[in-house]
Amino acid sequence: MAVAPGTVRLHLGSSKSADTATSGRYDLIKGGVELFGDRPLQGYGAGSFPREFRRHQRSSTERAVSASHTIPVTVAAEQGIVGLVLYIVLLVLAFARLLFRASRSLLRAAVAAAFAALVFHTFLYAAFLEDPLTWTLLGVGVALARAVPAAHARERART
Repeated sequence: MAVAPGTVRLHLGSSKSADTATSGRYDLIKGGVELFGDRPLQGYGAGSFPREFRRHQRSSTERAVSASHTIPVTVAAEQGIVGLVLYIVLLVLAFARLLFRASRSLLRAAVAAAFAALVFHTFLYAAFLEDPLTWTLLGVGVALARAVPAAHARERART
């Protein structure tokens, strides 16, 4: 797209062209940011993005909207700054747990890398909290993190 934007009908000087090339994501993100700007503290409530987006954009219900397709924007619009901070804290704690001593285990490093890829993906498609893979990776990562100290304790008990 950067080398030959015309091949995908993308004109870099036009937001309408970018919106078309990204299946409407530009407008969804812009609308989500505007929703957050209107209610930065409390947001509009869990699951309210589709309704509020259509209401603010004066869009018909025929236009299918489930989220901004960028999970931080959806969280900010629905939960306000408190929800956004809690989302960031969740990510920090999850990464801290998954990365702790991950350099000692290829399997743990792979789980942490898969989780990082999933988080990156949610910046382009909003399905982080709803995606079972999120919770599977966190569960496996936590289980692996617990297994390492237990293995070290058994090893120390032998000596």
